[in-house]
Amino acid sequence: AMLLLFASSLYSEQSIIERMARIKEPNLPETGIRYTKNVTMVWCAFFTLNGFIALFTALWASDETWLFYNGFLAYVLIGLLVTTEWLIRYRVKNKT
Repeated sequence: AMLLLFASSLYSEQSIIERMARIKEPNLPETGIRYTKNVTMVWCAFFTLNGFIALFTALWASDETWLFYNGFLAYVLIGLLVTTEWLIRYRVKNKT
């Protein structure tokens, strides 16, 4: 569902990440718009990969592997992606 939400927003006037960014910064510059679109694409790639891994663990892995990935590791990876994006955004904003 998250993949569909994020991917479909790439075909609308504003990506979902851009909409979230405009809550804090209503006059987002063009560089910010490009950045938020790229971040949206990164999340789409993550959701695609995560979905394939989740499907693989559901169909072909042991219950323990499924539980480890879907109940723990997937959330750690989400946290790492959020943290990495936040650090990159901080660096990008401070360069301008």
